[in-house]
Amino acid sequence: MRAMVKSPRSASMAPSNAGDAPGDTPARLVAAGLKLFSEHGLDGVTTRALAAEAGVNQAAIPYYFGSKEGVYLAVAEAVSDSLGQRIAGLLERLDEAMLRADARELAPHLLPEALGQLSRAMHAAESASAQIAFIIGEQQRPTAAFDELHQRLMQPVHERLAALLGLILDEQPQGERVAVTTHALFGLCSSFVTGRSSLQRILDEHGEYSASRAEQIAACIEDVARAFVNGIRPRA
Repeated sequence: MRAMVKSPRSASMAPSNAGDAPGDTPARLVAAGLKLFSEHGLDGVTTRALAAEAGVNQAAIPYYFGSKEGVYLAVAEAVSDSLGQRIAGLLERLDEAMLRADARELAPHLLPEALGQLSRAMHAAESASAQIAFIIGEQQRPTAAFDELHQRLMQPVHERLAALLGLILDEQPQGERVAVTTHALFGLCSSFVTGRSSLQRILDEHGEYSASRAEQIAACIEDVARAFVNGIRPRA
């Protein structure tokens, strides 16, 4: 699914926003949409609030995107592009590893490392927390944007992690046990987004995770996943 953004029209016909460079208005609406939709969901954001957050004329929403829902779809595409670029290298390395003759021996080491890298990717951009919160919102209240996020992000990640876990457990990656366990392992990463406020209250911290904290979290996820793998893998 691609975001349904209207074809550009002449600049003279576009709603006027003082100080905007050509092309600024759609980008500002998408940035504003990410902030507001990640906090309040699709239904909790009005077009008036969206335009005010972006600092643009309200008429720009139907002009560029057709509707508030069009902005929402554009945000989903932007999230898919941004996070997808951050994990593309990891997915390629996992695909290459799965083709190796010693993939079964590598899997117990690759799975914890992959989860650590996913955690780092989740916190590697200025808007990373909002992006993950947007995805989590779609998990809880799926809209037309869910297919975009699932097909381009969640499904590719799940397939790679399930393939590794299938090798570790000596089971088919499409099996129910592998699917549920893979989802639980990925929850190690997402829990530091959904539960950030609780952790920061305990640590007496505020705002986005610092770079050092994000790295500590990734290392912790690797340690927990490694202990889990060592405990669940079949013994010879």
